[in-house]
Amino acid sequence: MLRLSTFACVTLLLFAWGSVDVEAAPALTVAKNQVLEGLHGDLDTAREQLYLVGADRRLILLSNRGEIKAEKKYKRGCIHDLTWVPTPKGAPLQVLVSYADAIDCVELPSLKVLRTYEPTEKAGGAVFSAVAKSPNGPWVFAENSTGCVVTLDTQNNITDSFQTQPYKKGNHHNFRIMRPLSNGNFLVCHSGPNIVREYSPKGDVIWEHKTKQLAFKAIRLENGNTMVASLDKIQEFSPDHKIVWAFHKNDVKDANIRNMTGFEILPNGNILVGCYSPHSRESAGESFFEITRDKKLVWGFSNRKIGSAMSALKVPNETSFSLEDKNSSQKNNNSKQRKKQ
Repeated sequence: MLRLSTFACVTLLLFAWGSVDVEAAPALTVAKNQVLEGLHGDLDTAREQLYLVGADRRLILLSNRGEIKAEKKYKRGCIHDLTWVPTPKGAPLQVLVSYADAIDCVELPSLKVLRTYEPTEKAGGAVFSAVAKSPNGPWVFAENSTGCVVTLDTQNNITDSFQTQPYKKGNHHNFRIMRPLSNGNFLVCHSGPNIVREYSPKGDVIWEHKTKQLAFKAIRLENGNTMVASLDKIQEFSPDHKIVWAFHKNDVKDANIRNMTGFEILPNGNILVGCYSPHSRESAGESFFEITRDKKLVWGFSNRKIGSAMSALKVPNETSFSLEDKNSSQKNNNSKQRKKQ
């Protein structure tokens, strides 16, 4: 174990279609790069672990050693959500990137955009969350501007949708994160009215829970409880709305934590938490951090230069590719472009 020094704002997502269980997604083998300041806490850096991070308008491949391995810049929209696209073993990884105005399917490690969908209704932010069934299958996304949960076919045609309530057309806070559940329903966070709702595919409300602050993300746990991130707190609720576990921003001594948004439950049972606008004028806050169930800080990251809105992150777990593949791919593309010129 190695003791390091400070880190920045981010959220983790591990996704499997039809379930919110932890997914064993592939990890990435990469070459060393520039080390960033910001990591602190107890990290096992003997084995490199990568995080795919949505940092403001940047898609970043970040290591547990504080190295940026690769990045893709977006000209507009803030990345709110990242979800794996299921792919055959050994095939290149694919991830859906929801960045307010549109959805991209991005291949790793090339960062090539394979498919894009841009809703016609964009007032207030078009898309904050999307998931895919398969590499060549339908997408389901929460269309924030209209308050609808929409299904697309592979040609970007709308094949199904249902209206959620409450919503205001063009409002910025109709939706935040949405996830399909294993029972066929959908778990949706309504950030404006501070409500988490479970909907049937027809739009009927099956279950709901009111939060005191903005409801950003919810995960349905294996035990049937629901864990919700709502800025100052992350809480686990039973189906009858009893609080069975809670983490407050002040529970970790000497840590500057605020605006907890995205989070994921790691295979070891710990929770990885990402924060929106984590920094104050006086000091840098925890952009993302890992805590145990007994509320001990394992490690964190705080770096103002990376971004102030890191609300999406994925953790690959099995060896999949090296950045040498990406570099050679980029060189080939550059060579082709020069020949065309």
